[in-house]
Amino acid sequence: MLKIKANAITNLTDARYFAAKEVEWLSFNFIENAPDYIEPMRARAIFEWVEGPKILGEFATLTDDELTFYTEGWHLHAVEVGARAQREQLSTKPKVELIKEFRIEPFTNPDFWKRNDRLAFGSRCF
Repeated sequence: MLKIKANAITNLTDARYFAAKEVEWLSFNFIENAPDYIEPMRARAIFEWVEGPKILGEFATLTDDELTFYTEGWHLHAVEVGARAQREQLSTKPKVELIKEFRIEPFTNPDFWKRNDRLAFGSRCF
């Protein structure tokens, strides 16, 4: 089953629109200085008015204390950490879904396909 995550939610109108489309997650970016950053209090006010989708918070990195604060205090269903975040930064197993960003860089090495022939693009998954 295809799961869709609506990124960069910054207003109630978008949140309700995607909730009506039955997306899996509404994603709020809590990475300061990011172009689609939303203040946590504003995000909370939005997702308290929406039913259906799971609420996901995006973070560059996350400590154990931050994970507990956002998942238990704010009732996030999932958290996403940046591509550079290390699993070792969390000493406890999260009680929510933990999603790690995966970046695909431009392929400039001609030997890439020889080493990675199991990757598929387009309508297929990695």
